[in-house]
Amino acid sequence: MADLNGDKQLLVRKFGLVHEENGWYSEKENSHKHLIFKDAFF
Repeated sequence: MADLNGDKQLLVRKFGLVHEENGWYSEKENSHKHLIFKDAFF
């Protein structure tokens, strides 16, 4: 079984996710932020 916690940390780093209001958001230049996943998943 894969290390899920490690996989999720890789996602956060790879996509540059930002933690706000109990969720992880993608915030790219010239784009609005959008929810990727909530803390319950992480």
